[in-house]
Amino acid sequence: MNEIFTTIGIDAAHRVPLHQSRCKNWHGHRYTITAEMSGELYTSGPQTGMVMDFSFLKELMMKHIDETCDHGSILTLSDYKFIGIAFESLEGDFLSWHTKVAAAISANGFWKGQTVFGKTYIIADVPTAENLAKHWFERMAPDVLKATNGRIISAIGTSRPSQPNGVSTGSSSRNYGFSKIESGF
Repeated sequence: MNEIFTTIGIDAAHRVPLHQSRCKNWHGHRYTITAEMSGELYTSGPQTGMVMDFSFLKELMMKHIDETCDHGSILTLSDYKFIGIAFESLEGDFLSWHTKVAAAISANGFWKGQTVFGKTYIIADVPTAENLAKHWFERMAPDVLKATNGRIISAIGTSRPSQPNGVSTGSSSRNYGFSKIESGF
């Protein structure tokens, strides 16, 4: 089995609403996201000798993670306090907007747009490092499967390795992975 990986970094704000410590407050992190792929090497075609073209994997990460989340705010739809604040800058009634956001999350797994927080990305789950890794994995999986004809065993991990001053946070580093992408995506 052969393995490749590529890493990107983003800066984003979030909060964990029900957390019993300081993570319940609005704060930001420098996230490091690593996508790992393992599988057999292609024996013919433009990817001969590769598990997957690195540039394709990096493009997927930029499309699904960087473009939508970097320098933005990541919220959960169930964080009614912050969802209400996000809506304050928008036109219309809250219930209609909330219904549209919920429908987008149901259809696509996320809603993105501009709110009082600037670039805003809303998901169903609480935006912990573990849930974000799972979410980004699920967003990228269909494109990876399409590009590899469903043959790649894959994992994606995310971590929050440092504070803005660059000091390692040690215990706040997280990794989340999947042992396999099934072709049923």
